[in-house]
Amino acid sequence: MRYAELVIGAVLGAALAISVVLVARWLDFTADFALGVTAGIVSSAVVALLLGIIRAPHLVLEVAEHADGNYNHGNFRFVHVRVRNLQLRLVGWRLRRPATFCRAEISFGDIGANVPRFRIDGRWASLPEPVQQYPGGMVLDQGAIFGRPREFVNPGDEVALDVAIKQDGVDNCFGFNNRSYLSPNWSNPLWSLPPGTYWVRVRIEAAEIEAIRVFYLVNNGNQRAGLNLHETLP
Repeated sequence: MRYAELVIGAVLGAALAISVVLVARWLDFTADFALGVTAGIVSSAVVALLLGIIRAPHLVLEVAEHADGNYNHGNFRFVHVRVRNLQLRLVGWRLRRPATFCRAEISFGDIGANVPRFRIDGRWASLPEPVQQYPGGMVLDQGAIFGRPREFVNPGDEVALDVAIKQDGVDNCFGFNNRSYLSPNWSNPLWSLPPGTYWVRVRIEAAEIEAIRVFYLVNNGNQRAGLNLHETLP
């Protein structure tokens, strides 16, 4: 919640309460006067707090459609998590605010283990790839690769978050983000996962809220179709 709204609401409430009593010629600073001003401040703060809660972004994390891509260096499957900011309308007014400066953190762990194997910054599929085009080729964008990507999610909109990839003919799958572009075939050996089932914890931190959900990542065989992401109970 934006605390500025709470402060502004309280100040406006106090100003309103004082104005009312002055208009009513209630000029004696009695206990009743102080009680009226206090009640105005408290009620305004409560209203501002409730409005802040109602208007706060509401992020929902769920499994998104996978994406299969065929490239010169191999055929891959990318699995994603979809991040939605639920919409809230009153007549023609949008009550819910955008989720701003969203940063994703993804942890991968073995079933039954509390400590993750590794943890990576999430890559928003809606953002450009960390490469810069120039005549005759391209070069890696080091700022994007080593930065911490952030995204905005407007009410009613959704964005996809990359989680992992698998290449045809390879047993292991790999966690995937912008730093994967530094490794051959986007396969960072530090983020390698042999065939099996793993838990994946996705945490989204926005400017004013946090959303967390755990998924299951299943890696079977040596074909890309063997990589799938499944939802757990919300």
